[in-house]
Amino acid sequence: EWNKKALGKTFKADAGVLQKIVEELLESELVRLKSELANGTTTVTSPEGKDFRLTPELLTIERKTLKQSIREFTPNVIEPSFGLGRILYTLLEHSFWAREQDVERGVLSLPSVVAPTKVLIVPLSARDEFSPLVQ
Repeated sequence: EWNKKALGKTFKADAGVLQKIVEELLESELVRLKSELANGTTTVTSPEGKDFRLTPELLTIERKTLKQSIREFTPNVIEPSFGLGRILYTLLEHSFWAREQDVERGVLSLPSVVAPTKVLIVPLSARDEFSPLVQ
């Protein structure tokens, strides 16, 4: 464990580099470093060749056993992704289309199993001459 206040005052900009070097050491090297710190001071060399002199006030190395608990949570609410509204929406979505010639006007062509009436003839105009054809 680092004494970051003392580490920053001692090594200033190199403190981060030193921390990274020590954290990357193997367990056997950490045990050796711990015994050297117990005797007084030790020196750590960076890959660039720079030497850092460590004292027990800057770094404390100790082995700890941490107990970690995991709490698993399984939701007990099941929300179905189907229903009457979704079924009707998909039916209308697949049955509604537009003619190539007239994109502005839509056509609803329901399948015969679902359609309420088989054929519907509705006059588009209220003119009297179409009345005999509609009836």
